[in-house]
Amino acid sequence: MAKSNMLKLMTPVCAARYLHIFDANTKFNPEGTYSIDCIVDKTNPEWVTLIQEISKAYEAYYSANCQLAGKALKKCQYLPWTEKDGEIVFKAKNNATGKGSDGKEFTVTVNVVGPDGSPVVKEDLQGSLGNGTKVRVGFEVNLWSNASQGVGVTARLKMVQIVEPVWYNGMDAFKTAGGQSFKDLPKGLPLPKKDISTWNTANKPKPAGEGMLPNLAGFTPPAAKPTSAIDAAFGQLGVDLNTKPQ
Repeated sequence: MAKSNMLKLMTPVCAARYLHIFDANTKFNPEGTYSIDCIVDKTNPEWVTLIQEISKAYEAYYSANCQLAGKALKKCQYLPWTEKDGEIVFKAKNNATGKGSDGKEFTVTVNVVGPDGSPVVKEDLQGSLGNGTKVRVGFEVNLWSNASQGVGVTARLKMVQIVEPVWYNGMDAFKTAGGQSFKDLPKGLPLPKKDISTWNTANKPKPAGEGMLPNLAGFTPPAAKPTSAIDAAFGQLGVDLNTKPQ
């Protein structure tokens, strides 16, 4: 199996649902899985760039494994996204426990921060985060290969920035580490550079004043049909989009 460098990426601000970011979901995995679904905006060029980055990394990894095997390998049909009724959902997840190469067990948590970049824990919330909460999600592009499923890719959930909450129970109070209420904070503030520098999509220094969003310098959004560009980006993986994420 070929080795891969772990690519770290961050989504643009998007609406989220099924936010299991403080407590791992044990419904399908007794040991727990952290996960979040992101609703993809097909008209946003940042999503095009993001999917192209994942596709490029996957194709390079797939080719390397085929060369090692001396034959064309199977591509896993399950991807970190799925499309249904014209809506694309991007899913990032991470198991709550695992074993290292030395056989020792370890536990995992998701790094959650607020709009001002300060850490957020479950106890800071005065309600439950509901579907539609605006977030940015940091993840690792996890490339893998095995005999039964073939060569695959998943988005390994690492961090979440809560940009603008939608409260499941209608409450809007939120406390930061400094004791401020969420509703009194400006909406959509970028993370401090120290918290996000390693999540730069292009892995290049950002021009002064550009802010903390992924570096899109030189990227030209599709002029006529933005949706066709992102459809093509998804299609580069050569698999059917109408499948469930792994």
